[in-house]
Amino acid sequence: TVNGVDIYVLDAAVPATDALRAIQAREGSYRPAVLITRSPRGGFNITSSNTKDVDLSKLKGMEGVTFAHPTGFMAVINAKDAKEAAEIAKRLIPYAVVKGPALKV
Repeated sequence: TVNGVDIYVLDAAVPATDALRAIQAREGSYRPAVLITRSPRGGFNITSSNTKDVDLSKLKGMEGVTFAHPTGFMAVINAKDAKEAAEIAKRLIPYAVVKGPALKV
C-alpha cells in the first residue's frame, strides 16, 4: 500500500482487470488499487482498478516507464522481476494518484 492505493503483484501474464477485481473481492477491499503483472511484450504491466483515483497516463515519460495508455488504465515499466516491478510501482504510483474526496492520501 502506498498513498492510499493497494498494490498487488503477480509474477505472471494474466488478464489484469479480471484478476484485480477478483483479488479485491476476495480481500473485501474497495480502495483504489493497481495490479502488476508480467507483460507478454517484456517488462511489467501496471493496471489501475479505477482511473478516477489512479490515472496511469500521468506516468508518461517518467524514468522506467516504456508506455502509458492515454486513458490511464495501464502503463508498462521495465523491471527484471516482480520484486523490482513492485519497488518501481511504489515509487511511481504517487505521481498517478488523483486527489479527490473519495481518495484518502
